[in-house]
Amino acid sequence: PARTTPTAPLVVQNKQRHKDPLPDHPRDNLTLPPKPFNNQEDTDNRLPGFRDDDPLEPRAVLEPPVLSAIPLASLDPELKPGVMPQLPSESEKRTKPVDTIGSIKLVRRQEKDEETLIDRLKTVPEFAIYTQFTIADANALARDTLMLRNQGRFRPETVPDPYLLRSGLPIIAGEACRLSDDAADALQTGSLSLRELLTGQRRGIGFVSLRTVDSDHPGVVAEHLQAKGDGHNNWLRPHAIPVMMQMMMAEKPEMRAVLIDTLAKIDGPRATAALAVRACTDLNRMCRTKAIEALNRRPREQYVGLLLTALRHPFDAIADHAAEALVSLRRKEVVPALVQMLDLPDPSLPYAKPNKSGKFIREMVRINHLRGCLICHAQSTSGTDKVRAAVPPTDRALNPAGSYNWDGGVFITARITYVRQDFSHNLEVSDPGKWPEQQRFDFLTRERPAQKQELERKLVGLTPHQKALTWTLEHLTGKNPGPNPEDWKRLYLDQSLPVEKRHSALRDATALTVDENGTAYIAEHGRILKVDSNAGRAVWHEFEGSMRGLALDARNGLLVSYDHARWLQRFDLRTKEKQPLGGGKAFLNDPRRPNADKHGGAYLCDGDRAVHYLQADGTFKKLNLGKLKADQLAVGPDGDFLFVASESELWGCSIESAGMVGKPIRVAKVASPGGIRDLAVDGRGLVSVVHGGGVDVITPEGLRLATARLPDIPTAVVARGETLHVLTKDSLYAVDLAGVIRP
Repeated sequence: PARTTPTAPLVVQNKQRHKDPLPDHPRDNLTLPPKPFNNQEDTDNRLPGFRDDDPLEPRAVLEPPVLSAIPLASLDPELKPGVMPQLPSESEKRTKPVDTIGSIKLVRRQEKDEETLIDRLKTVPEFAIYTQFTIADANALARDTLMLRNQGRFRPETVPDPYLLRSGLPIIAGEACRLSDDAADALQTGSLSLRELLTGQRRGIGFVSLRTVDSDHPGVVAEHLQAKGDGHNNWLRPHAIPVMMQMMMAEKPEMRAVLIDTLAKIDGPRATAALAVRACTDLNRMCRTKAIEALNRRPREQYVGLLLTALRHPFDAIADHAAEALVSLRRKEVVPALVQMLDLPDPSLPYAKPNKSGKFIREMVRINHLRGCLICHAQSTSGTDKVRAAVPPTDRALNPAGSYNWDGGVFITARITYVRQDFSHNLEVSDPGKWPEQQRFDFLTRERPAQKQELERKLVGLTPHQKALTWTLEHLTGKNPGPNPEDWKRLYLDQSLPVEKRHSALRDATALTVDENGTAYIAEHGRILKVDSNAGRAVWHEFEGSMRGLALDARNGLLVSYDHARWLQRFDLRTKEKQPLGGGKAFLNDPRRPNADKHGGAYLCDGDRAVHYLQADGTFKKLNLGKLKADQLAVGPDGDFLFVASESELWGCSIESAGMVGKPIRVAKVASPGGIRDLAVDGRGLVSVVHGGGVDVITPEGLRLATARLPDIPTAVVARGETLHVLTKDSLYAVDLAGVIRP
């Protein structure tokens, strides 16, 4: 076609200008309109093509494919799906057959076989930037881009085409899209070796699997990949995972099983993540079973987050597979996260975005692997570029034993990857032209504006994602609270707790501690009261000044902090003999309530919002929590976790040894004026957070389970057994925690 300016066209069928790069496409056709290339803004920095005689692999990833569903943590919890459908009937909930695999049982939610799922993949909208790319088009693009390069008018290779940045695809830009020298070398060498093993040809079409080349020797491939040794045969290392994942994920089930068996022999989080991806995305039940069995021998923290993310993938089959994996692996600790997900927007429904007009939707799309080179990778500008490959023309047959060489052409470098797929599969193409009937497609998620019919769609019953979520909850908890997701939330969330007044007639009470027998020690107006479980009351000690905190230590002592003091005192509960701690030296500034640990020491913060540790010998040690400022503390039931209140936020850090803590992480935020006033942790690890409106009971993960409302502002709280003791300035209350179920 005639051109008036030197440009680099990706689309050559139609030069009509489209101002809107994302028109309102029908859902059954997502092929993007032709992109004009006389747009100065978009073309001045385009990378030129270049001819080369040794094309290599057309695709690469630094890490294993990671599900492109939006991570749970990045979703706005205030967004609602709008309509909460009913749960399925009891007949729909019937437990599926169980497969025994190793030491676990694989519980199946769906009976859909691979062919059924493949038929569904054929209906997935296709994303493309051209439908035809002939040899003549390739040569013209190569000439134009070479001219741009010689004129110095091309953008850096780590900057994707602006058109792609507006496409809604999960684009990777900057240095994150570039492989390091070592990773590129490993990809280049490994891809050649693995292709030779799979097809018997060292040159050819790289990651593209053709049914004209049958890999019917999985045993030979497995023996080669899993052999121990050095050099060419050493595949059992993390750096080989990207090559194997890309080249084997679209092979036949027998070869994909070899991939999973090989991943299972590689240690480390990269292999675990790859196994989790296969457990969710492989369409073959046997392959998923192998992946789940391998995950059962892996650290849970390396894969649980990925399985939770997969529950929210737009393709509901992936959500089903993630649900089966979580149930089969008996990952009951994820129940709090699952309950929280009940309030998140359904992955199949439109949702709003902050500071954006209209609503959006996430959907899975497919990219033809052979036609996606210029979507996923940067054009190559030099014959010395690593992992270099030609862009195949649509009017030339593919030759698995040869290469894409002709007089001219366009090349890409797989060292630069803008888009990474979730998984790949071979599908039959109705009009393949000169290409094979079976062609590889890469599947990934994109975000686009919701269409009118999607906004007007009425829901009947549960969505497939909600079915997978409630099925997972039911099988992990053994409970079936009712026919609606709201019943699950009522079972675990926002219970209203009964409050009983235990003692009254206090005078400006400020501090509280309770022993194992339920006897309370209350600091009020110049004295410490002792109140037994029968409400018997006696003055235990009188003093001058005001107390800030009380705590019982592991040595039958009562630790006391005073307003505006510089140290603590310890009272012997039997003799009432008092001892100044810290040698009586001015070390603290207005200390808060101490929190005794099992080592004979205690954690506390002071008016400077610093955290200190009272060691067993009575000396103090200041802890380093970075920039975190502490207002109150609480020690977990096993003494291995320290909760820190900082204004309205709750943080936590592991206790590595007495007086040694790890890096703080944020747990929750309390929506109450005045922030957090006090903390307590019961024997199950549930955290009671005191604020101006009452007491919230939350899980260590930040899930609010229950709330206790009091007639006055609480000042202190102590958890003993199944009772929460709450102090106000004039009364002592008891809150029954027995009905609070920890997920």
